[in-house]
Amino acid sequence: SDGWSMGVLVRELAELYQAFAAKHDSPLAELPVQYADYAVWQRQWLRDDALESQLNYWRQHLDPEAFLELPTDRPRPAQLDTRGARLELSLPLPLTQRLKLLGIREGKTLFSVL
Repeated sequence: SDGWSMGVLVRELAELYQAFAAKHDSPLAELPVQYADYAVWQRQWLRDDALESQLNYWRQHLDPEAFLELPTDRPRPAQLDTRGARLELSLPLPLTQRLKLLGIREGKTLFSVL
């Protein structure tokens, strides 16, 4: 999860804990749609031709044998592997604060902004 989602989870968990500890009902608004409602809708929609159309689309686009060839700044090694790299970077505090404010203004997380 990201920082924004964790903030929502912690805030709602705290509200529920306080309410239940005081033997009150949930203070959270009832969700207009539950996941089960969405699952039922999706199951009804994905039948026959619609299901086959969706499956064919993803079979074509998620070919396990496909190889994505992107332009690079140097030739690919003859033997490919899955090892990645890591780059640690420290940003100045004023810049980080401005990036966070940008995220808040745009309704995005710092992760998304970066």
